[in-house]
Amino acid sequence: MMIGLMGRQFRRQQPLIQNRRTTMAVSIIWSNTNGGSAIGDFVDHGDIDNGSIGDSQEIFVRHDGENPITGVAFYIREYSGTYNGDATAGADFAEMIAWGDENTSNSFGGIMIHWGAASGYVSAWPVYNNKEPAESFTHRTGKGDSFENAVALPTTTGALAAGEIADGSNPNVRFRIRVGVPNNEDKVGVRLFDHVMTYTYTS
Repeated sequence: MMIGLMGRQFRRQQPLIQNRRTTMAVSIIWSNTNGGSAIGDFVDHGDIDNGSIGDSQEIFVRHDGENPITGVAFYIREYSGTYNGDATAGADFAEMIAWGDENTSNSFGGIMIHWGAASGYVSAWPVYNNKEPAESFTHRTGKGDSFENAVALPTTTGALAAGEIADGSNPNVRFRIRVGVPNNEDKVGVRLFDHVMTYTYTS
């Protein structure tokens, strides 16, 4: 069985990006290369077999403000666009979190982030019995599952300081994201979720 997963990345200044405090307009740009063209609304994680992990995708983040943005953090939530998956937005989100909560190799999976850009992403990714190694984590209950539990951007991504992205067209701040599907998953279909970035900007 294969499952198609698509993560919608919120990139621009709009109500969907929470904790936005600005005194002038600023846009957030997500791209696949440092200073590259903005990616579309979706990051497609492809079809993933049971018990498999999709290829990781490197995401670069920058903005067009004249000063750094601070308080940068990430979480996932229910898909907020027009839903065209195979269940419901709520069910997809609950399933993504449940996969990350599981504690056996047969049932563990979910959305995983690797922050270790500075070291070339050589450190370990999460596994069922270590969901938060030194430079990575799995979205799960209490960890990146809500605005209140958003995970701050660390300096290992190239950030100026924790949660801070410098101004400029190529700050080289980046991370990798991948999705694992549990071996015992029994529902075929497309899952959708929102991957949200929060930040503060002051001119």
